[in-house]
Amino acid sequence: MDVARLELQAFTWNGLIFSKVWTQGCNFKCKFCNVPETIGLKNLNNGNQVINEIRNSRVMNGVCISGGEPTIHKDLPIFIKKLQLLGLKIMLETNGSNPEMIEKITKRKLVDYIRLDIKAPPEKYEEVSGSRWDDVKKSIDILNNWSGYWEVTTVWHPLLNREDLVRIGTVIPGRWVVIKFQTEHILDESINRDVSIDEEFLSSINGPREIWVRTPEHERRIR
Repeated sequence: MDVARLELQAFTWNGLIFSKVWTQGCNFKCKFCNVPETIGLKNLNNGNQVINEIRNSRVMNGVCISGGEPTIHKDLPIFIKKLQLLGLKIMLETNGSNPEMIEKITKRKLVDYIRLDIKAPPEKYEEVSGSRWDDVKKSIDILNNWSGYWEVTTVWHPLLNREDLVRIGTVIPGRWVVIKFQTEHILDESINRDVSIDEEFLSSINGPREIWVRTPEHERRIR
């Protein structure tokens, strides 16, 4: 497992302290990516070294595995199992492009919580992310039949208009978290402009059972 970096005590969820592991490498090329240093395939940190650091710290209850894109790594299940043996909860942040890996880790009960990031409406997926919508749709179907906790996240980035948000809403069956675009460390600086979150508009979108907004200041349910 190639790891870009580790942050101990990154955040809390449901009263639990989580560290965050950013894996190295991504199969998407999103212009609005705010962790561009994780895109290329570089062996910066060995996964076993990271596990040892987590074991020795003993300051968290769980680990969030993000990226880059974690599911491109074939040894992801082994990496997760080693963390579980430390008694840690596992959260996975994924772009949904590898439904086979998502099915594997959910069936093996290797994850407690999944955040699936949807980048654009289906008809604009390749334009925005450089990847196919079909695989993401398969991942949504897998998670919709999974008994674990999951949510869809979407960054409201400058390439999405209001009609795009409405279209994304039609493919989300459950909890949807819309995240404010961060204007630092963007892969393509030509689109680096602020996007205001219109909560009233978002709350009117049909489809998702719940709609939440996440900003650097707060996360709250708006419907």
